[in-house]
Amino acid sequence: MGCFNVKMDIGDQQGARWISTDALVDTGAFFSSVPASMLRELGVPPVMSRDFQFGDGRIKRMNIGRTWIRVNGQDAFTQVTFSEEGAPILLGALALEELLFVVNPKEQQLVPIDLIHA
Repeated sequence: MGCFNVKMDIGDQQGARWISTDALVDTGAFFSSVPASMLRELGVPPVMSRDFQFGDGRIKRMNIGRTWIRVNGQDAFTQVTFSEEGAPILLGALALEELLFVVNPKEQQLVPIDLIHA
């Protein structure tokens, strides 16, 4: 379920080099998804692979790696899938949880969890 786009930075595993990009907030996806070429450029290796079932019923084996992402000044070291070229960059539910954001789809924004409990 894509909601809206946000600015996101994707970093190497040391958090030393970053690439800025737009990402589609997708709370229907567990993992974030980044084109394989972008992850290779940052030197992010796959650490495992697993089968994913897509909404149209296709099952595809995808590589998974761990890298830094940054959204609205918050950083998280999270798992990402290596997607095909041309596929949208997705910011998934796991990364949103690790970044401590919830989604306000009506306002099309990410809300820090600490503001909800304030």
